[in-house]
Amino acid sequence: MTRKLKETHLPIPDEMAEAILNLPVSREGKDTITVKDLLREASEALDAANSTVQGSVLARMASELVMRESRKRGTPQLSLTLDGVATLCVTYASEEGSTTIVNGAGKLPSLEDLRSKAADMGVDISDLGRAKIKIIERLEAHAVGIL
Repeated sequence: MTRKLKETHLPIPDEMAEAILNLPVSREGKDTITVKDLLREASEALDAANSTVQGSVLARMASELVMRESRKRGTPQLSLTLDGVATLCVTYASEEGSTTIVNGAGKLPSLEDLRSKAADMGVDISDLGRAKIKIIERLEAHAVGIL
């Protein structure tokens, strides 16, 4: 009995890849475009479609339904692929607690720093207690002008 052969992906030299990506593609009623530009347009269109799906109420309802039927808990994210397949990815918070990187260093500013910044900006954070992330969100919203 022979074993199944697996699909293999091999890299090609950069010069060949560049030549392939610069091949012209003629489109009906439109200008000629290169393969590289066509791939970039497809990627941008897929990103736009996924961002639209992420903000959709219908997608949120479908995600919740699929999660309930499969008895999963967590944070759902619905995404589309280029071949039109919609998949649901469920992520879970780690048991150690999630590490939120806010200031790029992986560490939140101290509560004293946040309170002094709020006082300098004239923002009331007394109702938030010790919730650093909520304080940071309120300060950012105030800086942008939402509040």
